[in-house]
Amino acid sequence: MQRDHMVRSNLLSQKARIVVIGAGGNGSAMLAALATLNHAIRELGHPGLEVTAIDGDTVSPSNVGRQGFWPCDVGQFKTDVLIQRINMGFGTQWRSLPYMFDGNNVDVYRTDMVISCVDSRRARSLIVKSFKQGYYMDLGNNAATGQVVLGEFGKSHGRDNRLPHAVDLFPEIADTTLPEDDQPSCSMAEALEKQNLFINRMIAGWASELLWQMFRNGKLSFHGNFVNLTSGRVAPIPVDEEVWSRMGYAPVQKAA
Repeated sequence: MQRDHMVRSNLLSQKARIVVIGAGGNGSAMLAALATLNHAIRELGHPGLEVTAIDGDTVSPSNVGRQGFWPCDVGQFKTDVLIQRINMGFGTQWRSLPYMFDGNNVDVYRTDMVISCVDSRRARSLIVKSFKQGYYMDLGNNAATGQVVLGEFGKSHGRDNRLPHAVDLFPEIADTTLPEDDQPSCSMAEALEKQNLFINRMIAGWASELLWQMFRNGKLSFHGNFVNLTSGRVAPIPVDEEVWSRMGYAPVQKAA
């Protein structure tokens, strides 16, 4: 039966500490959306967001236009470019960590939410092994389809009634025994053969809407979306144990 997920109270009353892992297609769009969200909720009286972006990649010519970068950014670290731009424009003091996440270079115990914008099974596997608490939002996509899923790390006392995260629902996305498909593109034209120009912005847009509902309404009736740009369809993932069961996920029950 579908129900509402009530957002953790600390996220609504205190400054929310968010770590964005990956600053490419989805990550650059997500950081721009977080800057807008931060400004909006502060205007409504919320303490705002404290964001850290981590990614060791630099801007390449093929990233310009398709991701959130300009020609003058080529060669610079992606997180440095994006965070400096946001800090200058909005007066924030967000942090850039221009290196790859390894499980130790972020304070996993002081993070309220992780937003994963990675494109490898190894990276997702490392994320779910490293964080034990808080929310976990994962953005993923192929050429013209994608999904965003918001869930929670850890387990509740008694019956596990937490929101399942993306790896719970789709374990294959963190299965390191399967081959990766993360070969870089040498040009924007080559990149566009692999991905629709606006798929990242569409995925980030729905992720941003989920966050807006969390902070604005304090509850969610759905915690993810499937997006298909070819068919023009968007299908929600409701907060519903029966739906999760049909997807192959069954909450773990602890002994009394």
